[in-house]
Amino acid sequence: AGTSFIIPDVHIKRGPARARIRTDSTITAALSLLDEEPFRFMTKAGMPVTLADGRAQVAGRLDFLLKPDLQPDEVAFDVAGTLRDVRSETLVEGRVLAAPELTLRAANDGLSIEGEGRIGRVPVTALWSSALGPEGGGESHLTGDIELSERFADEFGIGLPPGSLSGVGRADIDITLQRGAPGAFELRSDLAGVGLALPALGWSFAQGARGNLEVTGQLGQPPRIDRIALDAGGLQAQGDVVLNADGTLERARFNRVRLQEWFSAPVELVGRGAARVPQILVSGGTLDLRKSSFGPRAGGGGGGSSSDSAQRAGPVSLVLDRLQISDGIALTGFRADFDMSKGTSGSFTG
Repeated sequence: AGTSFIIPDVHIKRGPARARIRTDSTITAALSLLDEEPFRFMTKAGMPVTLADGRAQVAGRLDFLLKPDLQPDEVAFDVAGTLRDVRSETLVEGRVLAAPELTLRAANDGLSIEGEGRIGRVPVTALWSSALGPEGGGESHLTGDIELSERFADEFGIGLPPGSLSGVGRADIDITLQRGAPGAFELRSDLAGVGLALPALGWSFAQGARGNLEVTGQLGQPPRIDRIALDAGGLQAQGDVVLNADGTLERARFNRVRLQEWFSAPVELVGRGAARVPQILVSGGTLDLRKSSFGPRAGGGGGGSSSDSAQRAGPVSLVLDRLQISDGIALTGFRADFDMSKGTSGSFTG
């Protein structure tokens, strides 16, 4: 209702015409209209018309000539609309995207959907856009900012030990979506509002501080973390994460971890199942006990009790090139297996 078709001058052969469109329909019906010949906007964007469930109210115009064999570049097209109660399992493969309200715009230069919603359980404010025509190549982009919290780490399989992330911050995210392939994502954050803690190393990062976190990988089931880089509170680490098919941590490998002036070594976190603290493997490098806060006696930096820290600690296997104990005592060829939940308890050789 409210749609009109206008021919300004019927005396002009193959003259100009305009359609003023108003629709109130399902999102699938609205996107099907955008995918009609000669436009085929959804097809060109590499997306199905069944992109999402929900309702759509759309208004816009079409300007074209009344002629046979009309070509897409002979049509001026501009449509805007509101999508409500949106739910999509297609827009971001492997994740459910839901939003109470989004805005839609389609024109000759591209198609976009924008607003606030959730990816899985994680709040996000984002803009999805796709160029139309051959230059689009079936590729689209989702850009915006996303909540950075423990539920984000769980949703995207970052591989952090349980309880090591607290508070809520924001991160910039960019997801490249290619037709027929899982989305590749990049994430960056200054960690403002986020607290981090590794009780086994006696390290913590306060929620009021700032640092740098970068994560790149690929969405899907399970997601793939190709690179994770952290620089915060005197801790620098860079590596990748491998997840099991059920999304739990298999292994996180950091080729070099530096902690202030007392620790420098390659580190691996080996998963031990859901909700269990990973095993820490250290292979090579140096540790200086004179300057360290090694072990749960440091309290984890999160303000919890020593029992809380013990619950968030697990087994640690150390193979160190050098362990400096005091100014006059050092061990080389150091090997140890510790149970950090009981303090720094275990046996060693060197």
